[in-house]
Amino acid sequence: MRGGLTKTCFLSIILLLTIQLFATGDGDSIYGRNTGAESSYELSIFVIPSYRPIDWSSPSLLIKSTVNSYMEASFNKKLYPIGHLFIELINPEGDLLIRTSIASSRPAEQRKMVLADKIGLAMLGAPVAGKMESQDELARQIDKFARRGKISFISYKIKPEAAERVIEYVKIFSSRDSLGRSPSDRYGGSFWPRFKGEGSGCSAFGMAALQLTGVNIDNPEWYIEVDVPFDLVGGVYNNGVKVRPMSVLKCKEWHNGEGEEWKTHFTHFIYDPSYIYEWIKRRLSGKDPLEGFSKSYKRSVSGRIFEGLEIDATGLDTPKDPIFKSRERPSLFVD
Repeated sequence: MRGGLTKTCFLSIILLLTIQLFATGDGDSIYGRNTGAESSYELSIFVIPSYRPIDWSSPSLLIKSTVNSYMEASFNKKLYPIGHLFIELINPEGDLLIRTSIASSRPAEQRKMVLADKIGLAMLGAPVAGKMESQDELARQIDKFARRGKISFISYKIKPEAAERVIEYVKIFSSRDSLGRSPSDRYGGSFWPRFKGEGSGCSAFGMAALQLTGVNIDNPEWYIEVDVPFDLVGGVYNNGVKVRPMSVLKCKEWHNGEGEEWKTHFTHFIYDPSYIYEWIKRRLSGKDPLEGFSKSYKRSVSGRIFEGLEIDATGLDTPKDPIFKSRERPSLFVD
């Protein structure tokens, strides 16, 4: 009997070791060979989805779904009607170094552009006044959306040199020149904050920070890319043409992308916080494989627990390219 038990225990140990081997591999993944997390920083992107799903299937459905989301947010006196994304950086000792993003500082400015100036779908890229959000105000928003069950995150363990690039990026992007100007003064959907002097949207701001660490941000499930018909572009971006909202509502499909950009159409590319949020949720629920990620949890200031994902990306090579570059492709929305 004792021999049988010993044999059973031995086989159980072998089985457990085998499972562990296949579950963990040898430390290699698409994020490289893990170098250990004891000295790593943690960069997290937090995502809040829109109040109602934003439908990018056509200009018409985009407008309808966006209006619905704005209306619900307005009735409930809530922020971020079309979603939000912000970042957080924590050092190896657990100290919070950065928690911020960019947001519109005057929401009424966007409504005026659409309803009074009638710029149509130029609103997708037109710049408005922006501001950097503080650690404290985002802590309050984390708590608020955790209470609603509408916030999640992805945390990446990164090398110290990768963290230094993120710190430098945020510092320069939010700083002011001798004339008191800052890239963070301009908020818009066509900006890429790593282009010198440009502003940013909230999702671009976070994705640029992630890119600086060496993480691959080219995930088609995270972004939208559509060709906008130029006859739906108005205001200063198209010789003062007035585009009525009804004209957009009648447009049932996007441009096919043929012809000269900025004459027949323009390509709009944007990371959508709601897409990233749903991507996370599918993995947390088991609908999609974790693909190297593991479940993680964070706690809001009032003690509310919410789920997200984490991964060790310390095996990635830290990029050596400049943090800020010159824009290569022209844009009507960028001076």
